[in-house]
Amino acid sequence: MVSGQSVIGNLPSATLSTLDVWTHGDFVMIHPTTKQLIFLGRSDGVLNPSGVRFGSADIYRVIESCFSSEIKDSLCVGQKRDGDSNERVMLFLLMKPGVPFTPSIVARIRAAIRADLSPRHVPSFIFQTPEIPVCAYLMSTKMISNIYLL
Repeated sequence: MVSGQSVIGNLPSATLSTLDVWTHGDFVMIHPTTKQLIFLGRSDGVLNPSGVRFGSADIYRVIESCFSSEIKDSLCVGQKRDGDSNERVMLFLLMKPGVPFTPSIVARIRAAIRADLSPRHVPSFIFQTPEIPVCAYLMSTKMISNIYLL
């Protein structure tokens, strides 16, 4: 709520910083009565590390086509903190049950992304995660991406 009214859509980042609120890059609406947060859709799915613009779907395509027997799901996000000159790409992996997260799989993922896309598409960091956040709305789910990592 801002000044007693519900927020629809994204506010400019300058406004958000003065309100001292967390942002994640999706369009949302706060229901005026229940205060329920309703996700309406993504605002921008473009990653831009070192001036190379691409979508997280490019990374997901490589993961799904080359590692579907090992990786259950993944989340690719950008991080640009105050003072950073460039955005860093971070890839979170949800491993399939019984499949360990190892330096070997990280190296193979980096090599596959480098070969299928380019060296500049390779994520700066690759982490294992215990789950991937999703938003259930009606009968569909959507991955929560464009989370601004601080």
